[in-house]
Amino acid sequence: MKQKLAKTLGLGGILVGVAMVSSLAYGGVNEDLKRMQSQLTVSPKLSLNEKLRRLRSHCQKPVDSEPVVVRSDFPWNISPAELLDQSIEMYESGKRMFERAYYDSDSGQLRMRYIDEFAGIDVNFQVPMQLPDNYAGHIEEAMDHQYGEVVAFPDMGHVHMQTESASFGQMIGDLEDTQPEYYTRVLDSDKTGMLYHTAEQMNLNAPKVIAEKTKVRQVDLELRRYRDYVKHRFMNRNLFGLNDGSRALEVLNGGAKEGDNSNLINVVPGYSTNLRLYFHANKNGCFSYVRDGKVEYFDISAEFPTGEIVANQNIVGE
Repeated sequence: MKQKLAKTLGLGGILVGVAMVSSLAYGGVNEDLKRMQSQLTVSPKLSLNEKLRRLRSHCQKPVDSEPVVVRSDFPWNISPAELLDQSIEMYESGKRMFERAYYDSDSGQLRMRYIDEFAGIDVNFQVPMQLPDNYAGHIEEAMDHQYGEVVAFPDMGHVHMQTESASFGQMIGDLEDTQPEYYTRVLDSDKTGMLYHTAEQMNLNAPKVIAEKTKVRQVDLELRRYRDYVKHRFMNRNLFGLNDGSRALEVLNGGAKEGDNSNLINVVPGYSTNLRLYFHANKNGCFSYVRDGKVEYFDISAEFPTGEIVANQNIVGE
């Protein structure tokens, strides 16, 4: 797989990235099935029955004995090649997300817990059935354009939900952010925006070349290709889309230019930042995407704690 990706990206032996072309597929029950059937357009490979079976078999409520991925699993300044190796290892490890979204068979709903101790928030809310599908459409679009390559926190592993200022009051009404319905409405609105930051923990500096590039033409060529790749990733880190089922993404750079130390965009005009959600690809995941014609899986959570926090709650982290 590495050789295939290296050839596709034209980066020789210096860089290989995981091209996770993602499209989500999952299932539901009761009234949600009709709704899902009208929106499941990005992954025709799976039938509704297959998606439903996946929910029932792999999307139960988390238990304390379940190994989870934590922030310390991923070092900062990881190189693209190192991230590729680690993402494969993490996918096969089956580690899942802390307080991940799960399927409640009694209600036929997806549900998720969100905790903010500082703000006094601890809610378990209903997750709209179409939400993971909307994420996957954006992930697929990002992978198609090489804006992101790995469905994990160091790269394309989180999203900042953006509520539209003009429609927020009408959408939320009198609800407070301590009430579960508040988050369900935010995540159900097609006016809600999604701001993705890719390459979050990646080192996008050019690598040290041992051989003198003036004497080794191939190394020089690969280095130039790598620099082109780095420039492309750096200038396309801020992706904005809508929660409306479309794949369309707008690249925001806020006037950043090559050579700047940072180019993250945290404010989108006309929107306010709301809930942040995380994604992590693993073989036991609840939801699915398609990469190179193969179905792979991932989880979603509103929590991505440190190993220390997880250990204190008796969850298996390492």
